Amino acid sequence: GMNEGLPASNFSMILSSARSIKILKNAREYLTVNSLAKTSDKAVGKPIAGGSDIEGPLDVAAAAEYTGGYKPTRLLVMGSSSFITDAMVNGYTKNGLVYFLVAMNWMSDKTDDLYIAPKVFDKRSIDLSQLQADIAGGVVTGLIPLLILGTGLFVWTRRRHL
Repeated sequence: GMNEGLPASNFSMILSSARSIKILKNAREYLTVNSLAKTSDKAVGKPIAGGSDIEGPLDVAAAAEYTGGYKPTRLLVMGSSSFITDAMVNGYTKNGLVYFLVAMNWMSDKTDDLYIAPKVFDKRSIDLSQLQADIAGGVVTGLIPLLILGTGLFVWTRRRHL
């Protein structure tokens, strides 16, 4: 199925303001419909036309595959498009981008393609007091250039008197 291409078994995404999808019973052999993503059982669905709330878990992503034609046709239905927005990808998680890539590969029948996650580099910082920062700044902008200048003058005067 489509979810087989995902990098981990505990893969999670943020689907904000998602609409749930109702998968109807299907009796056709050539049509396969599978739920790909569900909410937790704490989710509550609000009917558009009013009425009582729908208790979770709710389907928020489904895949359909039609094999009754010349070539198989694949369709992916998502209850939200927020998982692929710049704000979500840059601010929270890149899992939506990974999911989108895997979905596009599945729909175009490129299931042999692999997704290799980029390395995550640690962000390292140095905590300095104002005094330590002033000393480090003085050494870098004052003492080190003076040492280089002094060494240059020493070598120049030694060579001049040869």
